[in-house]
Amino acid sequence: MRRRSISSRISNPRAWVAAPTLLTIVVGVTYLIAFRPGRVRAQGPRQPFVLEYIHQNSAVPTLSDHLYLAVRSDGSTAKGPINPQSNISRAIKFASPVRMTVEIHDPTKTISTSYLAPAKGDRTVPDQCAQSGVMGEEVLLGARAFHVRTISQQDANHTVTVDTWRAKDLGCVNLKTVAVIKNNATGSVETDEKIPVSLQLIEPPTRMFEVPQGYAELPPSQYLEGISRSSVSLREGAAAAAAHQLPEGAKNGWQVLDQKYYASQRYKPK
Repeated sequence: MRRRSISSRISNPRAWVAAPTLLTIVVGVTYLIAFRPGRVRAQGPRQPFVLEYIHQNSAVPTLSDHLYLAVRSDGSTAKGPINPQSNISRAIKFASPVRMTVEIHDPTKTISTSYLAPAKGDRTVPDQCAQSGVMGEEVLLGARAFHVRTISQQDANHTVTVDTWRAKDLGCVNLKTVAVIKNNATGSVETDEKIPVSLQLIEPPTRMFEVPQGYAELPPSQYLEGISRSSVSLREGAAAAAAHQLPEGAKNGWQVLDQKYYASQRYKPK
């Protein structure tokens, strides 16, 4: 049985797709949204790079996803699994010439594209690395990073501690994340980690920003439901996937995403 009030703890409805544990939902930095440097915004040139990392969760010993985050000099970003056969979705955020976000799920051959209003001149990204909770400064894979810690009390029984290492010279991207949730009643601890394994200060390969041709364009609710059923099918088989019922929290959250999706289409180039 899913623990009570989980739906009230997530700010990103997409987390319902795979979240196998309370921690993955609470932290809001699952591999679906992990290590993103923030929204695509108009800005001047920035240092391009390709970061590869491993995502692990103590509640799922077999989980060890090898992922990438690529950032172009124009601020466009791409993230996804290293293994092209993975069931994990990909996401590309284009900063130019058309500002848009494309979510891609290769196993179901589906995409979901949202558009942003045209940029009004260049804007710089505020320095958000040095803020409250700074524990110190370290060097990870040759990059200077601020170690930031946040602690939150999710309810009477659960305390969440999240440590992030943010690289100032790379747009304050999270190079590393370690999240720990402690059950204060039982003393049990669960950890969720994103561990960097390589960092290249290069312009990312073009293939990381290629949008597949021929994939079905879907609104978020249908796109995410397809991923959810695909995940169930891999774990439990096709019959279980066909009978899979989505939680009400997911349906309600996805309706909000659909509204934003349809509203964004007014910015789609004619």
